Amino acid sequence: AGPMSTTTTRLDDFDPVGMLAEFAAHRSEMVTVRFDHIEAGALTRRHVRAAFNLARIRGAEVEVREERGWLDSVFAVRMRGTTEQLRPSLLALAALAEEA
Repeated sequence: AGPMSTTTTRLDDFDPVGMLAEFAAHRSEMVTVRFDHIEAGALTRRHVRAAFNLARIRGAEVEVREERGWLDSVFAVRMRGTTEQLRPSLLALAALAEEA
C-alpha cells in the first residue's frame, strides 16, 4: 500500500470512522493528515486545540494555524506521524464533530 494521505475541508465532511478504519489497515505507517478548514466556536476551540496536542504529546509533527474571530476560530492543520500517534486526535475530533 502506498502512503496514505487525506485532506478534509470542513469538519462536517470529516469521516472519522472511515479514517480510523483506514488507519487500522495501515498500522504504524507514517501518514500526513490535513484539515484545511475546521471551524470551532468559542466553546469548542479549546477542545480542538487539545485534540491536536494529543498527537503532539505522542511525538507527531503538528502544525496549526488558527485565525481567531469574535465568536469562532478557523483552524488549518497538518499532522504527520504514525497512525498510532494520530489516532487519539482523530477520536477526539470525531467526538467534537458529533456534538456539533
